[in-house]
Order: sequence, then C-alpha cells, then structure tokens
Amino acid sequence: APTLFGRATHLREHLNKAASEFRKLPDFASEKGVLFVEGWAEKAFLDKLRESHSTWFLYLAVEVYEGRSNRRPNRIQMLLDRYVKQGYIIYIQGDADGKDTEIFRALCEKGAIKPEHSFVFRHDFESAIPPRILYRALKDLGELDQVEYADFEAVIKHEDRSVVKLLMEKFGIDIEPLKLPLAGVVGEILNHPRFAWWHDEKFMETELGKFLKFTMHVR
Repeated sequence: APTLFGRATHLREHLNKAASEFRKLPDFASEKGVLFVEGWAEKAFLDKLRESHSTWFLYLAVEVYEGRSNRRPNRIQMLLDRYVKQGYIIYIQGDADGKDTEIFRALCEKGAIKPEHSFVFRHDFESAIPPRILYRALKDLGELDQVEYADFEAVIKHEDRSVVKLLMEKFGIDIEPLKLPLAGVVGEILNHPRFAWWHDEKFMETELGKFLKFTMHVR
C-alpha cells in the first residue's frame, strides 16, 4: 500500500503539470471548480454530504483557507494562483463577521474571485443552520437536555447575531469544541433518505439551503 500510494502521488504531480499546459489548448481545455471554505467545520459538513453519494458533492473539491499558516492574504493568493494554473475555477465561502473576514474581503477586492463565485454567511456556518435542525443536532450531541424546542427557537430567532454567542450566553454551551461533531451530525440529518432537502422549498430558502445551492454550481 505505501508503494502504491507513493507512485500515485508522483503521478498526480505529472497530471497537474499536464493539466496546466493543456488548458492553453482549446481542444484540450478542461476546467473544474474548487471550493475554498473558511473553516474545518464547513469542510466536515460537505465531506459528510459526500457520503450520501449525491453527484453534487461526490466529486466536489474542497480546500480550507483558515489554517494558521495561511492567515495572510498573499499566501492564500499564491494557493489560489496555483489552482488557477492547473485549470481550476475558484469558488470561495466566507463569514460576514468571522475571524477571517478581512482575508476574505482582501481576496475579493483584488479581483481574485468573481462576485458570482463567492458566498458569504451573514454571521457564520453554525448560524446558517435552521433552528430545528440545529436543535436536533445539539440534542444528538447530548446538549439541551432540559430545553424545549419552542424555548430554543424563541431565543435563536429573537436576536440577529451569531448563534455561537447566543448558545454560550443563553444555554451555557461552548460551541467551539463541538464545531466539527456538530457539522457532521447536521450532515447526517440532511443525508437521511426521507429528507429530500433539495425539494424542500422552505429549507432551500434558509441560509444553509442557499449555501448548498451555491455549492451545486461548483463543477
């Protein structure tokens, strides 16, 4: 297995170089989309949706730009340029009030990203999750044991700010260590065979639904 993996990795380097050169020839030009997401929770969510084997997510290429080594816009720009040279079309997701907001804005202002290829959460990924799905996911993670849904919904819908802060202030839940498990559980809920969310108009009008509609165009 290590030998096979080593050869496959070496072959990938040659294929990337070939793709970079072939994209200059009209008859061989082939472009594929790659989605850059703000954090690991977004990637964990999309990776879980990949397990549904839906064609929208099965071959979706996702990269995270939040890592500490990539905090400077120019370093992320170099990463984007590398993908562009290999024939990829860049798509990107950001948060309106997240910790990497300035990085996201800098990339868009430089013209590195087309406006129609960017998606911005009003607050963050967790706040985009519809209240009922968020409530169920937190329940599955052992939180909100003594909280009824009606009381939870009233709190979440009452204030237009990050749900991460609301959960801490109103319910004493520190969402930071739960972000990855939460993203996975939300993905599992959407993967349920009986929940055809893409046909659910009400869900598709939510912020999470609009984000998924955006990802469907990443080809």
